[in-house]
Amino acid sequence: MKDITAFAITFVGGLIPETLLSYFVMKLSGEGWSVFWLTYFAIQAFYLIVWFFRSIVNWVLYRIFWKKSLVKGIYESLIGSRYPNEGYYLSSSGDVETFFEDITYEPQLSVETRIHAASLCTRFNVLHELGNIQGMYRLRKVAFEALSKYFNGKDCRINPQHIVDFNSIETAEDIVNAMK
Repeated sequence: MKDITAFAITFVGGLIPETLLSYFVMKLSGEGWSVFWLTYFAIQAFYLIVWFFRSIVNWVLYRIFWKKSLVKGIYESLIGSRYPNEGYYLSSSGDVETFFEDITYEPQLSVETRIHAASLCTRFNVLHELGNIQGMYRLRKVAFEALSKYFNGKDCRINPQHIVDFNSIETAEDIVNAMK
């Protein structure tokens, strides 16, 4: 019931500025409700255009500038925090959050590792709570790529059987090679 009330308050609170502005434009112009609705839909169209433009710009900047440095940063923190490399299995970027939650609550790991995992869980939770689906998707992809690199490293610390990207499997032979 608390969630429904919070949603209703947020929904109504979000409608008030646009409806008031539309009402003032209607009254100032001396026209009828058609101007009210035209103004209201124009405001919504403006919001949609701004959101679309920002999304495109953020994705371009992410792909060109941020992705590699974010993957590198998470990868280095995985090494620095000495994350375990055995006993975990990730099949897609959706498993990343569960992986970090498992690390957070694993009592046998060092406190530093658990705190780092908790901080990454917090990042996912904040993006989720803010409704930033695109940001959450990008963070999942970056963390999955860093974990893939970490689990598939060539320094004998890594057991490559614990991560398989099923999106890259096209034939039965790919499955056999992924399980080696």
